[in-house]
Amino acid sequence: MLADLKWETLETRRERNRLTMLFKIQKGMVGIPADKYITYLPEGRTRRKNDTQIRIPFARTDIYKNSFFVRTSADWNKLDNNTVHAPSLESFKGALTA
Repeated sequence: MLADLKWETLETRRERNRLTMLFKIQKGMVGIPADKYITYLPEGRTRRKNDTQIRIPFARTDIYKNSFFVRTSADWNKLDNNTVHAPSLESFKGALTA
């Protein structure tokens, strides 16, 4: 039925919304301080997809493993450089759907 209606799965929509919220946090569009929750990895010679890799917080419990910053940081690190450095929220959302 999803294919017939050309809808995306709930998992895909949730992932996109989490990444959009992280983009807003980084750009200061919401009242969550980015420097308190986000730590970037130092630049180096690695096989990274983008140059703003986020350090994934250590999670010992399953509850924390599924929390926003742990889950979304792993998804953020998979994005390419053009998506991460989108100039606006609309272009970021467009790059996620492409």
